[in-house]
Amino acid sequence: MGKFKKSIVSFFTLKKDNQSQYKNILAKYNNKNNLLFIVQNEYNNQGFSLCTWELKNEKLQMNNIIHEEQNQEIIFLENIEQSNLICQLICAEIKCIKIYNIQENKNPVLRNRIHIKEEIQNIKTNEIFNLICVILKTGFIIIINTEGQIVSQIKENNINFKCLCCFQNYLFTGTSLGSLFVYNISTSKLLNQIQISEFQQFKLIHKNHIKQIKNLSKYTIFILFFLKQIK
Repeated sequence: MGKFKKSIVSFFTLKKDNQSQYKNILAKYNNKNNLLFIVQNEYNNQGFSLCTWELKNEKLQMNNIIHEEQNQEIIFLENIEQSNLICQLICAEIKCIKIYNIQENKNPVLRNRIHIKEEIQNIKTNEIFNLICVILKTGFIIIINTEGQIVSQIKENNINFKCLCCFQNYLFTGTSLGSLFVYNISTSKLLNQIQISEFQQFKLIHKNHIKQIKNLSKYTIFILFFLKQIK
């Protein structure tokens, strides 16, 4: 049994009116600015709350909270660094992506709504090109910028993408068949394709095993990371 680590801080999330609990809670931490963003989804699609917390001297201080009264909930939460802002917060609903600007006062300001015709299965952000990569329920990928413009689309014949990860200018995508596709995110060009048979030589499915391997490139580590997600 592993050892428990002492937490730096602990706190309770805010409750709206007489509500006893939320349906679920999403959190995203911004390392550069020590900001913690928390989304609290309410039951029965009654909206969500977005809280901004700042970690100072090992203490959390709440800067702002906003309530969105609507019929959707947030299913994914990401953030992108911006030179003229603290960061941008990316909140994905089932068929919509909301982009909030986090300015110097740490308050989130809704900048853009991007409506998507199909249901969102997963999203990841790329900070080098300020892009949002979205997997749709139909299994193909669209890449959009923070202005809501579609930069490119990725679709392979008879391939259903299930998960994705961004690293530098690479986009790693796992499929329902257990294979891995690697793309150049700026050009959407396919760089490599690895089939499930090629994974059988690896027995590394747990992150602790990676520590035992030396001289692995970052590229290889990401492949090992995907073994868990596409198996």
